[in-house]
Amino acid sequence: MKKILILFSFLSSLLILSACNEGNEQSANSNEVNAKEVGSEAQVNSSNLQIRNQEKFEEDAANNFMEKDERIAETLAEFELPEEGRISHEEAKEKFDHRPYLLDSNSIAFNNALVFNKETKLSENYIDVITAGTGINSSDHPYNEQGGLYETQVLGAFITSVKSLSEYRSTVSGELGESLEKLTEEEEELLNIEPGSEELRVSNEGEQPSVKGWRSIEMNIAQAQTYLGEVQEHSDEYEDIQEWTEETVKYFNEAEELGYENVEKAYEKTRVGMKRIDDMKEKIENNVL
Repeated sequence: MKKILILFSFLSSLLILSACNEGNEQSANSNEVNAKEVGSEAQVNSSNLQIRNQEKFEEDAANNFMEKDERIAETLAEFELPEEGRISHEEAKEKFDHRPYLLDSNSIAFNNALVFNKETKLSENYIDVITAGTGINSSDHPYNEQGGLYETQVLGAFITSVKSLSEYRSTVSGELGESLEKLTEEEEELLNIEPGSEELRVSNEGEQPSVKGWRSIEMNIAQAQTYLGEVQEHSDEYEDIQEWTEETVKYFNEAEELGYENVEKAYEKTRVGMKRIDDMKEKIENNVL
């Protein structure tokens, strides 16, 4: 009898101990689940906070860009071309051998070889002067002898650059003047064809053949760097324009660095840079031209 009682007591202790262990395990499992849920919720909250912060940053940046664009548009709507350095049409023809169509009753000629339209403030030959072999690349060219752009010529050159880049850029498929959009499957294929391939040449009847694929994007990059880079260099007196050109040219510099080895990323950088130019052109057309 005594043995039975001892055995019963022992079994009872085992059952109680087992129940306690199960309770502890359930409590531990519950705590582990709760910890995971809390950790997961914290991750979600952190991720949501990052997204909100990024959205706020992008919204603030967009507002800053818009405000800067508006200030630039106001500056461009109010300026007059400089009086200093103006020369007669006769002197301009003699010194620079300007083509006849450059000089008419609305033209203002300057001693650095530039000609501007007095009404629109657009330069008739800024692009030619800074890209021609006898232009910016020649130290004894009048443009360089006079120190390049000066005073409000910078603003006229800015308008001219933005308008030219927007209207005469080339798409991946070789179309001139069309906007750069997100890549289609066909454009992706063109971008990945080895540059210089014959199949990338585009023949325009009566015009010099253009190109498509990566070479067309390279052309856009080089033009933006040249046209806007020259404005940036001489725009110390116009902080908003200098910042805008620096920010915009940065996209094209990054595209050039990415190059054909990262062709789709380079295209996207170029596309964003061109979108900024298109937006500025719209502001100029609405407020200036």
